[in-house]
Amino acid sequence: MSGNTSDQSFPGSARRKNRNPLSDKYIPVIFSAFDNSRHDYFDKQSSHDKGTAFIYDERMLLHKNIWFPNFLECPERFSATIDKCTTYGLLSRCLIINPEPATDDFLTLYHQTEYIEQIKQTTTMEDNELKQLSATLDSVYFNKHTDLSARLSVGSWIQAVDLIHHGDVRNAFCLVSILIVDWDVHHGNTTQYAFYDNPKVLFISIHRYDNGEFWPNLRESNYDFIGTGRGRGFNVNIALNDKDIGDSDYLTIFHRIVLPLAYEFDPELVLVSAGYDSSFGCPVGQLNLSPSLYAHLTHKLMAFAEGKVIVGLEGGYYLDTLSESVGHTLSALLGDPMPSLDPMKPINPSVLETISNCISTLSFRWKFLHIYPLLNDNVLFPDISHLKLQSWSDVKVPNFEPTDEHHNVEDKLGIEKRFDYLKNTHPIAGNNKISGTCLVYDNRMQNHKNEEDPTYPENPERIKHTYALLKQLGLKRRCKCIEARYATRTELLRVHTEEYVNTIASTVNMEQTALNDFGASENSVYFNCHTYDNALLASGSLLAVIDEVCSGESLNGMALIRPPGHHALKDRCMGFCFFNNVAIGARHAQQVYGLERIAIIDWDVHHGNGTAEIFEDDPNILYISVHRFDHGRYFPNSDFSSSQFCGTGEGLGRTIHIAWNGRDVKDGDYIVAFINIIIPILYEFRPQLILVSAGFDAAHGDKLGRLGVSPKCFAHLTHLLMTVVHLNPSVYTLNHRKNSPIISTPTRQTRQRLQQEKSISYSGGLVLALEGGYQITALSQCVAHCVATLLGDNCPRLSSNLSISEKSCKSMQQTIEIHANYWNMLKGFDPVNRFYDQDSIRRPVIGRNTRQNPQNTTTTTISSSSSSSSSNTTIELNNESDLVHSKLNNLCLNDKQPITKCTSTPGDNNNNHLDDEFSQLFKTKLTLNADSSLNNTSDRLRSTSISKHPSERLYVHEQNSYETLNNSESTVAKTSGVVIDPSESHHQQQPSTSNGSGFTSEDIHDFFGLPSSHELTSQVFAVTPLSWCPHLISVHNNPNWKPDINSLCNSCNHSNENWVCLSCYSVYCGRYANSHMIEHFNITKHSIVLSYADLSTWCYQCESYVHNEILLNMKRAVYQAKFGEDMPGSS
Repeated sequence: MSGNTSDQSFPGSARRKNRNPLSDKYIPVIFSAFDNSRHDYFDKQSSHDKGTAFIYDERMLLHKNIWFPNFLECPERFSATIDKCTTYGLLSRCLIINPEPATDDFLTLYHQTEYIEQIKQTTTMEDNELKQLSATLDSVYFNKHTDLSARLSVGSWIQAVDLIHHGDVRNAFCLVSILIVDWDVHHGNTTQYAFYDNPKVLFISIHRYDNGEFWPNLRESNYDFIGTGRGRGFNVNIALNDKDIGDSDYLTIFHRIVLPLAYEFDPELVLVSAGYDSSFGCPVGQLNLSPSLYAHLTHKLMAFAEGKVIVGLEGGYYLDTLSESVGHTLSALLGDPMPSLDPMKPINPSVLETISNCISTLSFRWKFLHIYPLLNDNVLFPDISHLKLQSWSDVKVPNFEPTDEHHNVEDKLGIEKRFDYLKNTHPIAGNNKISGTCLVYDNRMQNHKNEEDPTYPENPERIKHTYALLKQLGLKRRCKCIEARYATRTELLRVHTEEYVNTIASTVNMEQTALNDFGASENSVYFNCHTYDNALLASGSLLAVIDEVCSGESLNGMALIRPPGHHALKDRCMGFCFFNNVAIGARHAQQVYGLERIAIIDWDVHHGNGTAEIFEDDPNILYISVHRFDHGRYFPNSDFSSSQFCGTGEGLGRTIHIAWNGRDVKDGDYIVAFINIIIPILYEFRPQLILVSAGFDAAHGDKLGRLGVSPKCFAHLTHLLMTVVHLNPSVYTLNHRKNSPIISTPTRQTRQRLQQEKSISYSGGLVLALEGGYQITALSQCVAHCVATLLGDNCPRLSSNLSISEKSCKSMQQTIEIHANYWNMLKGFDPVNRFYDQDSIRRPVIGRNTRQNPQNTTTTTISSSSSSSSSNTTIELNNESDLVHSKLNNLCLNDKQPITKCTSTPGDNNNNHLDDEFSQLFKTKLTLNADSSLNNTSDRLRSTSISKHPSERLYVHEQNSYETLNNSESTVAKTSGVVIDPSESHHQQQPSTSNGSGFTSEDIHDFFGLPSSHELTSQVFAVTPLSWCPHLISVHNNPNWKPDINSLCNSCNHSNENWVCLSCYSVYCGRYANSHMIEHFNITKHSIVLSYADLSTWCYQCESYVHNEILLNMKRAVYQAKFGEDMPGSS
């Protein structure tokens, strides 16, 4: 790594080394979590058993302030943390590693050599010299051991990174994306300086700002400093302007900003600058975060990078909360259950304002932020060009004598009392001896089947194949398998009417012909003589799992059962369902275990209408369903399934529907729904038990659901739910919180005493019950991912380029608007402005349907308006045409006027005013770049229908001004007039083929070199490729490559619409075939591909066509192979 980090390798590296020296924070402890027995299930690759490393060295204690022994940054911060973690038994579960001091070779990767030498000289200085040096700096001191301690701190980070990637990589370039989360109460300004123009590092800092009055008092700590150049949008400052901030505020920040950006960024490594000066009691930060909150924040970040998380200690100056907070963090890294929290308070209005400001400045870059309604996208970005990116040297004030930031006696007593409450009420989970995950399955549930149609979607193969996969992957062996049982009549009657139960029971003695007639009279059900028996077994088996969890025998469980149940009403069967398994389970937990708050999460693609109706007026049951609705046209075809229905009577607000309209729903939509709506509500509701109606018919490939959710996504949904399972203190904790916070086991143990101890230790549980899922391979993979997550395995990485559709955003906005009246954690989703720069054209990403895609016909709309008219005329060029693609690949306009919003419709009668302007647009404004090597490869312009749906239109792509690989000027088109606003693109297309009297068909024929007899499409459109993208570095430029344009797809032998990977030269088919090139990208992350059909190049990570000099050799080779001659303009 050190051999590839010269100043020339990284733009801005010279600028970074001009940063202020002597301003680093020391990092005395590093603890890291990484892969914990995670299997790559579907590639059958076993992983090495790994755990959690705790990296420290007692020589770090030697660094101390010899003039002010009570200085807040003292060695006791280090020793108290070690002692607390030892007391809780956490260190004994870690791999203890002593780091080596960092060498100059590593330090010079970031610091100036002169600075390193200056620090090195302090080892030989006298005390008075050290004092004089310290007096010239702000809150920094030295002694003879400072250099060693600092090098050990850096060495700890290096050691952690080496450990976390040992055996996984060959070189440092494998780390394409790194997420840095800094939750220290002070802004991590030097980290910001280091990566301000780097799109490979997403830096998120949550800090007190107080409108610039909080240290380090820097203007660049505010929300509007978001990065520059390629790194624009990758620097996130969540600047807090109040100190009355607690757990609910930080959770809201994570749910609305940190997690959405992290999921979309998809990091390969997560680094946490873990300052605990924001925790309760710290005299410096003065915020009110409870120590147990840090376990929750850590657990959320462990969803990324397959659990590769490195946490490094930064600030924290109240020893009690510092050590307790570190203990909670380490416990989370070790995989312990989440600790409880106090009830959520309303979100601080200043925090909502901060979040809104961040959304406004960042939503141009991050699609996951578009869940916020758009107020105005024509707002000029605040001009900060006159401000310095690094103003530290201008504002720093030498400060040698520490200010008095210790608590007075009265305040200290109150803080100690509050701390004792937090420590004893929400203790560190520690090494919980309760079995992790229980599993129930019984092959007798295969007896219920359709005697007339063995291929019926709900068939025995569903659970048979799934159970076999769990055994094959070793997941069954790791679970506690419990016996299935039958539900009793009493248990059924808690939900269903007696008459209905008797009716279903009577089917046992009916002939099959009568059973067929009975099934035909109901809605989507069938019967055989085993139906009643299997329905009882399914409900009873789920109750067995609930008993196991609620009695404290297991932390969570999976019920692999059928037939499903969530459509079953009190007195009627429908939708493959007979008895409502989850509803029976919820009533059982209420009446047998006395639970007062139970949450039911239904992620089956169909609305669980039976469950919703059963609990519609119950305030103690929270029912949340994420389902396909299609405006009431999707099963169960009821307006009752819409987002408008939210319960009745005392249960008002306890029924929550997130209703999708359409099939364009994938991982990103579900992730955004969970982190913005479901998880925040669960934090506020504080369920004592979470039951999941786990249907997997939303999975990709399921012919009933027809959505696109990956099996891996369900692992993440399960992981998110595991964060909110244990929000309530256990009975044991409440009864013994004045004693030790650790649950101790009596010396003499009996079975009865152990059972009683487990029961009173119960603080919450998570139980998944199988519902739908009818594509057997996808179903079994989904269940396997969920069970692996319940067992504590890290989440797999999702496919890159997650996004959300515009329709999904609207669905979630409707749900939020309704339920913000009932839930404080949903307040503040008010419409926001979306800023744009005056000097650059931004990319208004409005959803999946606006992507440029090499396998789909897409549209770029280029509009122009005169100052005297608000109307516009649209010119569209078909991007499927090789001819148009080659002519417009380097299209550019010369005007640099800011974008203005189009408020007119194409149907206005003012088009005559634009005739001269459009004539000029083609004759003088549109120019081909002289360096373009793309020429005509087709002799005709293909006719293509243009979508009239507003979300299927593309807008001009953003291109910031930065140095490109070939040092050429950006060739992205700039408009001189109007870019159509997405919010107003619902206007109907004008059917006329004429674009104005001054702009004739002869102009188009002449411009594109078409025969005058060629028939033109009514509208044409243009695609403007990127002239540079950061993934061009992955292109393998082999001058000896001889492409075979007749190559078949490596996976399916498809012969048409094939693409070649420019990293490994593999050939796969595109979207219109079997999408194997997309699968190749998901596996290898090879981003750049070239089409054998039209020589276009596409970047999967940038989601755009790309044309750059680096690609010319490959294009020339393909052109030669395709046409038998050199590509024009290549000499």
